Amino acid sequence: MARETAKKVSIPEKSMGAKELSFCLVILNLVLDVWGSPDFIKTACEVTRYPVGCVQSLSSQASSIGQSDQQLALTALSVSASRTQSCASFLKTLSQADNAVRGCVGNIDGSVDRLTQSVKELELAGKPNEDSAMHISNAQTWVGVAITDQTTCQDALDGPNIDAQLKEAVRPRVMDASQATSNALALINRFATKQEAAPPIGAP
Repeated sequence: MARETAKKVSIPEKSMGAKELSFCLVILNLVLDVWGSPDFIKTACEVTRYPVGCVQSLSSQASSIGQSDQQLALTALSVSASRTQSCASFLKTLSQADNAVRGCVGNIDGSVDRLTQSVKELELAGKPNEDSAMHISNAQTWVGVAITDQTTCQDALDGPNIDAQLKEAVRPRVMDASQATSNALALINRFATKQEAAPPIGAP
């Protein structure tokens, strides 16, 4: 019985047409919108005073930030509030050791309250029947006051009477909170500028 010879069937490759390519680009853009882009965060952080720390603190939240300038600012605020709260908790463990540290506890606690209030204000921006410009302005004001509180604490730590070892332990934590808050304000300002430049809803 003769053995049949198998024939290899050659299937011509189909090159990707313009429609398929366009569809793929749309899908890619949708994925970037949902999952976020490191380049979006990196570019936004260029407006801050501490861009390296900005990128490091926000990159892990890229998926929740997406391409949203508002969510970016809110996330930066949350980072600032968290680090400031951590700083306050640490200071309270040392508050009996030094008068300057006791003063700092009140400043940093006040800063936490201001930052918490600023988050609430910024969350209201863009909501139906809300004055977005007013809420953004309020958030900027609260963060500005928080920075003043943190600066007052830093000035107290620079006093001549504070123990050097205590200062070395406390100052990095205050600086970490202060830098995160500075970055948050810069990103809120960036969001505010973009909101001002955006056309009104319903505009042609």
